[in-house]
This record gives sequence, C-alpha cells and structure tokens, in this order.
Amino acid sequence: MMCAARVCLGPGFLLASRSLKLSLARCQLTGAARWKHSASPPYKAVVFDMGGVLLPSPYQKATVSLQCCFDCTRVMLVQIVESCREGLCKPDPRIYRLCVDRLGVLPEETVFLDDVGQNVKAAAQLGLRTIEAKGHSMMCAARVCLGPGFLLASRSLKLSLARCQLTGAARWKHSASPPYKAVVFDMGGVLLPSPYQKATGCPVPVNSFLSDLTSGPMAQQNPAMPRQSSIVESCREGLCKPDPRIYRLCVDRLGVLPEETVFLDDVGQNVKAAAQLGLRTIEANPAVAVQALEGLLGFPLRGFVPGTRAVRRGMDIPVDPLRQYLQSVLPLSSAESLTLRQFSHGQSNPTYLLNTGERHLVLRKKPPRALLPSAHAVEREFRVMKALGDAGVPVPKVLALCEDPRYVTQCCVRWGTYQLYVGENGADCPVEGLAKLAPLCFSSSVIGTPFFLMEYCPGRIFKDQSLPGLRPDERREVYQAMNRVLCQIHSADISAVGLQDYGKSGNYIERQVQTWTKQYRASETQRIPAMERVLEWLPQHLPKHERTAVVHRDFRLDNLIFHPEKPEVLAVLDWELSTLGDPISDLAYSCLAHYLHPDFPVLKGLSGCDLPELGIPTAEEYFTLYSSSMGTEPIDNWNYYMAFSFFRVAAILQGVYKRSLRGNYIERQVQTWTKQYRASETQRIPAMERVLEWLPQHLPKHERTAVVHRDFRLDNLIFHPEKPEVLAVLDWELSTLGDPISDLAYSCLTHYLHPDFPVLKGLSGCDLPELGIPTAEEYFTLYSSSMGTEPIDNWNYYMAFSFFRVAAILQGVYKRSLRGQASSASAEVTGKLAERMAELAWDFAVKEGFRVFKSIPVGKPGAGPTRGYSAWSGQQRPQRLTATPERCAAGLSTSSKTSPPHPSKGHLVISPDGLRPPVQELYRHLQEFMKKHIYPLEQQLRDHQVSEDRWSPHPAMEQLKEKAKSAGLWNLFIPLEVDLEGRLGPGLTNLEYAHLCETMGRSLYAPEVFNCSAPDTGNMEVLIRYGTNQQREQWLRPLLEGEMRSCFAMTEPQVASSDATNIEASITEDGDSYILNGHKWWTSGALDPRCKLCVFMGKTDPSAPRHQQQSMVLVPMETAAVKVLRPLSVYGIEDAPGGHGELMFDRVRVPRENLLLGPGRGFEIAQGRLGPSRIHHCMRLIGHLERSLELMKERVKSRVAFGTLLAEQGTILADIAESRMEIEQARLLVLKAAHLMDIVGNKVASPEISMIKAVTPSMALRVVDRAIQAFGAAGLSNDYPLALFYSWAQALRLADGPDEVHRAAVGKMELRR
Repeated sequence: MMCAARVCLGPGFLLASRSLKLSLARCQLTGAARWKHSASPPYKAVVFDMGGVLLPSPYQKATVSLQCCFDCTRVMLVQIVESCREGLCKPDPRIYRLCVDRLGVLPEETVFLDDVGQNVKAAAQLGLRTIEAKGHSMMCAARVCLGPGFLLASRSLKLSLARCQLTGAARWKHSASPPYKAVVFDMGGVLLPSPYQKATGCPVPVNSFLSDLTSGPMAQQNPAMPRQSSIVESCREGLCKPDPRIYRLCVDRLGVLPEETVFLDDVGQNVKAAAQLGLRTIEANPAVAVQALEGLLGFPLRGFVPGTRAVRRGMDIPVDPLRQYLQSVLPLSSAESLTLRQFSHGQSNPTYLLNTGERHLVLRKKPPRALLPSAHAVEREFRVMKALGDAGVPVPKVLALCEDPRYVTQCCVRWGTYQLYVGENGADCPVEGLAKLAPLCFSSSVIGTPFFLMEYCPGRIFKDQSLPGLRPDERREVYQAMNRVLCQIHSADISAVGLQDYGKSGNYIERQVQTWTKQYRASETQRIPAMERVLEWLPQHLPKHERTAVVHRDFRLDNLIFHPEKPEVLAVLDWELSTLGDPISDLAYSCLAHYLHPDFPVLKGLSGCDLPELGIPTAEEYFTLYSSSMGTEPIDNWNYYMAFSFFRVAAILQGVYKRSLRGNYIERQVQTWTKQYRASETQRIPAMERVLEWLPQHLPKHERTAVVHRDFRLDNLIFHPEKPEVLAVLDWELSTLGDPISDLAYSCLTHYLHPDFPVLKGLSGCDLPELGIPTAEEYFTLYSSSMGTEPIDNWNYYMAFSFFRVAAILQGVYKRSLRGQASSASAEVTGKLAERMAELAWDFAVKEGFRVFKSIPVGKPGAGPTRGYSAWSGQQRPQRLTATPERCAAGLSTSSKTSPPHPSKGHLVISPDGLRPPVQELYRHLQEFMKKHIYPLEQQLRDHQVSEDRWSPHPAMEQLKEKAKSAGLWNLFIPLEVDLEGRLGPGLTNLEYAHLCETMGRSLYAPEVFNCSAPDTGNMEVLIRYGTNQQREQWLRPLLEGEMRSCFAMTEPQVASSDATNIEASITEDGDSYILNGHKWWTSGALDPRCKLCVFMGKTDPSAPRHQQQSMVLVPMETAAVKVLRPLSVYGIEDAPGGHGELMFDRVRVPRENLLLGPGRGFEIAQGRLGPSRIHHCMRLIGHLERSLELMKERVKSRVAFGTLLAEQGTILADIAESRMEIEQARLLVLKAAHLMDIVGNKVASPEISMIKAVTPSMALRVVDRAIQAFGAAGLSNDYPLALFYSWAQALRLADGPDEVHRAAVGKMELRR
C-alpha cells in the first residue's frame, strides 16, 4: 500500500518517518545528486511503500503470527498475494481467482473475509464462502491443514471479532469433515490487526519509528514540526502502482508539489513512474532507505527515544571531553559512538540522553548560568538517589557524579581491573589512581557545570491523571502502586542510608509556612482575599505531631516511570527539591489533582470526574490506603495538609506571574509609543486609530527577554570584504532588554516598503526568489530554526507593532518640522509617510486577526439531540459570573486603553450547550428567572403600556430589577474586551452574551429587567470606552446600578440621518462651556421620568474633513432649554414609558468637561458604539422569532379549521419549516459576527455586522407575519406579543441605519476583496 505522511519542519517542509532499528547498505537515487543540509531544504514530504520500505513488511510478520496461532505441525501453505505487485485491485475477480489458484483449492472450498462490502460481493460471485467483518488493507491467502481434508482459518493476537455477517447459506457447524480447505482474508484489520493503523499513531513499542514521528514525539526533534499524516490505499482508491495517478493523489492529499516530495519504494517500476512525475525518489530496501533519507533531509532519524529532542540552542555539551570522562568512569571504548539528545519536558536542571552503542545513559546537569549557591543542586539529587537506591527504593541507578570542573565527588571509577572510590577533593583515592584522574578532573572542565550520570529507565509515564486508555481495575492498580512507592520512600531509615544531615529535623510545616509566606509577599502583585485568610489561618493550626522522613516535595504521577506492562513503579524522578520533612506533606501534594479541573493548565486534574467509575481512589481513600500500608493511625487532619499544599502552589504560581510581568516589553512599548504619538498628533489618521485600539488587545501571550538592538537592519551591519560574514553590528544607542522577536520583525520592514521609499529603500514588488532573497516568512522560519524555538505563529503582530512604532517616530519628526525644529531636510514629507506606516501596521493587524480566526478548529457536534458544540479552548478566565453594584463601582476606574490582552476566544459556539460551564449556569439561571418572574407579568406590562399611567414605570419593573440584581443577572452585556477582570459585569465575550441576549429577546421587557436594554447599553459602553474618570463617576456609576436611564440624540428630521455626516446640530465652544443647538427626533427613552442623561451628537467644526466634524457631548436632561416636544409612535404604539421623543436643543449650555474623547471624535465614537448594539438588536430579534414560532406551534396544534387541525395543513407546515430554516440561518450569521468581533475586533468584523443588520430584521418580519397569520385576528391584539414583535422588527429595519445603507456597505466591501 501507499502511505503519505506530512510533518512540517518549517515553512513548506515535510517529512514521513521510519520504524525499527534499520541497518544501512546500498542505495540508488534517481534524479539529481543527493543534496546537503541547508537552512531551507527543498523537500516537503516523503511518500513510501508500507510493505518493506522504512517499515518492515507486515506480511512476513503476519505469516509468523498465523503459524504461531495454528497447529504448526499441520501447516501446509501460507501465501501472500499483494495487489500492487500483481497489478490487480479488489474487487477485480481475477485477484480472488489468483488466491485460490496459488493455494490449489476450489472457490467453494475457500472462506473469504473482508470489511468492504463490494469486495465480499465480488468474492461471493466467484463462489467463495464470504464473511464481511471489520478491517481493511492488503490481501493475504492462507492455507492451513488440520487433518485429512480439514482446513480451517484461525485468529491471532487475541482479537475479538465483533460484527460478522455470513453471506450465502446459514453458518455451518464444526464437523469431522468441514467442506472448506482454505481461508483468504484482508490483512488490514480482519483477523490480523492492521499494521497501517498502528503505523499512523496508535500506541506501539518504542522501536516503531513511524508511530513516534507521526504521533508527535519524533517530530519534536525539530520544534517547527506539526503532526499530519495520510494513508492512501490502492484497493480503496481503485488505483495501483505504478499508475502515476496514485502518486499525484499522494501529493495532493499532502498539499505539496511533486518536486517537494521524496518517494521511497523497493520496486523499480514504481520508482521510475514516481520520478517521471517529478518526485525525488529512493529505490531501496529497509536496510538502506533510512540513510538515504537522512542525507536528503539533513538531520538524523535514528537513535530516537520518546520525550527527547535535538539539543536546544545554547544547551550544547562539549562531546570530546564528555567522551573522555565516560571512558574513565564506564567500560566505554574509544571506538564507540556517542550521540546526545535532550529531554524535552520541563526539568529546571537540563537533562540529556546519551547513546553509546547499545547503552542509554541519562546526564543531568546544572543550568549554564549564574545560580544561587543552593539552587539546582544536582549533587543533592545524586546523593539522595544513590542512598535510596541502595535501600531498595525504585530510583534510576546512578553511576557517577562530576562536580565539574575541579573535582569528582563520590563516583565509582573502573580502570581495567582496578576499582577506585574518589571522595571529597580526592580523599580515599590511591595516588596512582588520582594521577590518572587528575588531568581530566582537576586541570580542565568536562562540560562546564556539575552533573551526574544514571541509567536510562524505559517505561510508561502517565501525563494525564485520569489515565485514559486503561481499564478501571488497571487505574486502581496504578494509584495503589504510586501509594506503595511513596510508603517505601517514607519508610527509609534516614540514619541507615546516611541522610540524617540531608535537612533539618522537626517543625517542618512551620518552617515551610514561613518560607512560602515570605516568597509570596515578595512576589505579591495584588491583594487576594482568600490568600490573606490562608496566611492567617495556617500558622494558627499547625500540626501538633510530625514525623521526619525523606520527602520528595514534587511527588506526583507524572514523575513516576511505570513498567511497560505491569502496574509497577520502576523509578521515581526529579529529586531536586527533596529534603527531610513531614511525609504527610508529600502525600497531600500527590492528591492535588483530585481537586483540580481537567482543563487546569499546569496539571490536568480529576475534579468533576466520576472516580469510582474510573476506578481511581478518592483522596480520602488514598490517605487511608497510605495509613494502612504504613501501619499508622488514620490522618485526621489531612485537610490541613491539603490546604498547605495548595498554599505552596499558589505562592509558586504567584512568583511565576510576578516574573512574567517583568517581561511585558511589548505592552510597555505600545504604551510608550502611543503616548509619543498622541503628543505629536497633528491630524487624525484612521488607520493609526485602529492600530492603537488593536495592539493592546492582542498582546503576545509569551515573551522571552534578551538584549534587543531596536534598530537592527542591513545597513547597520559591517560585512567582511569578501565573505558573507558580519564583522560588526553598529548603532547600539537604542538597545535595551526586551522581546527579541521585535528585532526580527523590525529587520523585515524593508520587505514591505517600496524601493522608492525615501527613508529606507524597500523590496516590495521585487521578485525575491529570483534575487535569492528570502521572503519575510522564510526569514522568520530561519530564525526559529537557528534558535531552536517553536515557529513564530503571531509574526504578523510583531510586524504591525514595528510599523506602528515607525509611524509614531515619523509623526514626531513631522510635528517637529512644523515647529521648525527638525534636523532632517526631508522632515516635512514624513507626515504622509507616517500615515503610510500606519496603514501597513493595520494591514498586518488584519492578517493576524484572520490567522487567529482560521486557526480555530470548527466545533464538532455533541452527542444526543441537543446538537451542542464545543465552546472553549485556551487559558481560563475569571469564573466570577455575577455583577453586583459594589463590583460595578469598584471597576469604574478601569481603562480599556491599558487592558491586558484578550484570552483565547475558543470555538464558534452555535448552541448554549457549547458554552463554558459557568456561562451555561448563567444561561440556565436566566431562563429560570424569566420563566418564574417575567413571563407571568407580561400581560400586566402590556396593559400598562396602553393605560393612562403609561408614562410612569410599572411598579413591578423596579421590583424585578432588584431581584435580577440580587440573582447576579445584571449588566450582562458589558463585553470582556473592556472589562477583562469582570469588575463591571460577568465578563462575557460578545459571542457568549449573544446567546443570553437571544433568551432575553423572548420578552420585550426582559432586557430592562437585567439592565441590558437600549439605548442604555450603548451609552454605558461609550462611557466605559471613551469616558473620563469624572464622567464615569457622575454618569456611568448610576447607569450601571440601574438608578437612572439615558437616551441618545442623533437623528434629525431635516436631513437624511442615515448618513451621519449630514448632522446639522451644532456644538459651539464658549469659554469653559459648549453651546448646543439642534432639532432631534426618534430619541429613544427620552420621555422616561428616570432618564437623566442625553448623549448628544453635533458638529464642532463644519470645515474639518467630513468624518472629523462631529463630536459627542453629555447633556443632563434637567438642563434648561432641553425641551421634549412630543412622543413619536411606531404603528400607533408609543412604547411607553421610555418612548421615542422629539427634542429641541435651544442654546443648551454644558461644561467643557462633558465633551466625550475630544473635538471631532464623534463619528469614531458612533462607529465603536454601533457594532455591539447591532449584535444586541439582532440577537434580541432572534429571541422574538423563537418566541413567535413557539406560540405559532402551540396555536396550530390546538385550532381546527375546515375540519382539520391547523398543524396538519400543508401551508402551515411549510410556514413552520420556512420560519425554522430562516431563524437558523440568521442566528448562525449573527453568531459568526459576534465571534469575529471577539477575535479580530469590531472594525474587521464590519462586513458581517452590516450583513446581520440587513438580514435579520427583514427575515424577522416574515417569521412574525407567519405567526400572526396562524393566530388570525388574535395576533394583532394586545393579548399576545406578536404585534409588538412585528412593530419592533419594522423599526429595526431603520434604526442604526436602513437596510439599503448596510447592503451598499457590504457590496462595496465585497468588491474590494
């Protein structure tokens, strides 16, 4: 068969893999000569035959397996028939005829097994007795004689045959003379397990190289290598080698070009056909294929052990001194090779795998940097492991300790027939032995740091505490083994093993509480109330009795190596933190996972799992098991030790967080250059405004700190006169410590600048491949490869930041030129250059946004009829999902300008079932609240709206609001992006709130109950985003607490207000005040007696550019000269008590500090306000429609017309179906728009926002109209919400811009794509 495996090693670089330890011999390459390794190898894929090239032939193994399963003394014949070699594919009848001919039997004497129906059918037509069973792949024909005329197939490898269907006559019973003489079966999972399934990622032994590579660990030797593979099967594709189409299919599946692909096969005609298509080919058998492939790929494929990788840059070890040292302490000859790999998992002490011939060793050393005297003490690790190993505790066998560079400590050295013991500073060592060691250990360094050697211990390491893939009884045995080995450690006699001075005795917990309290206080960044309580409680409740033993201090499941097959601990790893202490602290620490969530990023936990069903003991059972094994009293105060363990972890994580804050170079730079730009701003640059909003919201999650040049470019380098070698880097004036990727991006600026760019000649428009210059992507990849780091996925962000920084610099130069202070003669042109840099920055911001969007996997349907979709991936956010007035008040000073970056927004959630569990809980509470409190009051509220008292709020409304506030269902609308800490609301994304907004939309009165109604939501968001602290304190606080309402005055009767630039109302500066004049109407909410604030939009500078003429001002409604002329009605409905007012502003005076953001920023504010409000309107409309359809279904199930139930009328059924389809379509589009707003921002999502505003109201009219038709005249009455739903849908076709404007906007954007 064919196997194509794609594993990316960098941009456009692919590789398949190999299996088993293969020796290398002859190799023939077709095409050009073998190329040498370079920074950018040309090959992107490897395609190879799975029947003996790289992988050993599975059919040879299959023959052995069959013979072992049958009575070997009676085996007569086993035949292999391979499709590709015969030029025949199933279901061609000739291949079945070939099988029976090879076996010398008749078709009716043969049983045929396959899992593909058409193959079974073809065999049956030939006369074979057939069994259709699960499995797939090649053909195997087997004949096994069990007696005279008695043939029977068997099964191998203890496989259960599930579903089985016999075609033809009924299943025959065993008899002395059965009619069948042969069995023919498919070798890919029928009887025999499929070798191809094992080859593509199923767990197999370590020597299965292909599985290691395609399942991930092998790929990690190159950090840029993702995992991807594909199987191409001849029989399933209907193609056989050497048909060129099968090779084309392989490269198409992998998404590569033929010339980027290496093809391996041991059949000459197959190799020749592949070469004609343009693939680079290797004709070889397993003994030679790997060496040839290594030569092409440029890195080794052999000697791989799972969990290891190529040695990281900067972590290299000098091999020659190490080899000399190994020859001194081990029976290692000078002829044996020595290869090094580094363990990839995160020890603080670098750990390496040493391969010396057939022997694997592990070297563990101190990091290569200045350390505190007691830090990273490998000497202590060696000492405790040696002592405990001698006492029978399962630890890796330690071999030697080298306290490099001056002396060797406590190591056994074999010299021929002599065995020497080298003690401290050479004590206890014979003079002649010391003389031999002296040149190595005293005069020079071995590897530069102390290290020790131990035997490599293969086995299983369980990273997931839930032990997936094991049976419940196996899981219980694993945890019991873990408990037993902990008892072994704690039972060691510290005096007998020589560890009585390994640490202090007594008062261990008290000392630890004091130590970690100091650590926490030193790294504290904010007050954590729970931590304060713990800090006070722990020292007051110290254990009264403690036992002293060796404690590991990091004892957990993933620090244990288990036997490959048995529940037996072979070794306990990572003894760096060990000391003498209270053993119960180890026991409690090993139970942390029981109380952590499975998604906890540091350690996957078990909280919420059904432990009895999994077979995992509870924490209480685990403590009891320990006490029983140790023969001690039950541990009554085990909760104290759990509290201490979590306290210690909290202190550690706080320290990590504090250190992370010191590395926020990009955030500080964004803030610095934003200030610089604002200080030198001379005009509004739209692209720059977008970049200024976007950059702080999408900061890199991880930064490394290094020396950064900050002006690193080609013309700051001095090259050798003849060689491509940098002799010197110049201009270090701007250098500092920072994120090195910013230097890398800055050096790529020229790739996107035009050759005529005046400041720096660029490469944009040049044919870089023809010039031989790497593209920016290739340049980034080359950097990652050289540094030994992961690929830089978010490089577009760094490019956006670099252009933003240059734009800010150029703007400063331009501002100085206007003052006559610029030193450059070309400074005056830099104003336009700054704008161009800002546009380039925004281009990269858009690219980064869509990279994130495209990288989010599509959700998969959940089980059952709910059709739930997965909701969240990435880091966890604060789980506080209630908003109280106190929290709202506490968050007023939070500014969105300096907010930390967004967390991961996860998947597109199309069903509430896919929401995060806390949001699902909020959604459920919302539904229950509406069912219990709102729906029963709707008729009263509708009646009140047409009563004489309609202009006063119904008393029940304020009561409902208090209940909602108490239930935590308050201010749900405030988006996460402006309230990351959840101080003002529950901290929902736009997508999450959209689902809740739909639920609120089922009732016209629900949004106000939860303080989520327009126009207050838009006005509050404006104040959060753009208001000053004083404005927030005066207006936002009471709005958030529901103490008042507000309105928004923009639309004017004299002009077409759908074009906001037509606004004629004026805002004139007058000393410390502004004078407002204008005639406004459709000012929603203005008639409500609780309305205290009006957000007024007018022109401050009619001579400015069109979109910089408008400003927004906060106007108290009690201000003199603000006159409400009349309420306006919608289809005769006045929408009391808020209504839609016509207002006159006649020389209204307001203080200057009431201006929002600044003069000329009104249009910008309006655009920022409209995105979320349109999502809210549309999702509320979806709620209207769901309620309408629900009422319609109830109605037609209970009404009879013309002798037939309405629900049975064809037109009614068609209407219901049409409504359901339209609702689903509109909902998906609205949710997509909300999702895009979360991950790429409102401006980039503007096409989708315009689409939903044009689509949803029009569709709503049709759905509600169908419901009204089903109700008849009752649908027009005030007894049902349908008439109000219809009027709102019609109004929303005009509110926030008419449909025509949105369709025009979508059309223009589509033409620009």
